[in-house]
Amino acid sequence: MTKPVNVVMGMPGATFNTNELADVGVKRISVGSSFARLAYGSLVEAANEIRQNGTFDFSDRAIGFSDLEAYFESYRNT
Repeated sequence: MTKPVNVVMGMPGATFNTNELADVGVKRISVGSSFARLAYGSLVEAANEIRQNGTFDFSDRAIGFSDLEAYFESYRNT
C-alpha cells in the first residue's frame, strides 16, 4: 500500500525544487521554521547595520505594506 509523502524543506543544503519533489511522489511540502528563521536573520542583519554603521539601508529591501497586502490578496481565492 502506498502512502502520501511529506517532506520538510528549507533547511541548509536542501537542493530539491518543487517539481523534483512532485516527480518522486511528494504530496505535501512543509517549510518548518525556515520562514521564521529567515525573518529573524533579516532582523539581526538590520540591527547589526544600525549598530555597526549607523545606517538604515536595510529599509530599501523591506516590502511596502501595499505590496504585502497585494501579495496576500492574490492568494485569497486560490
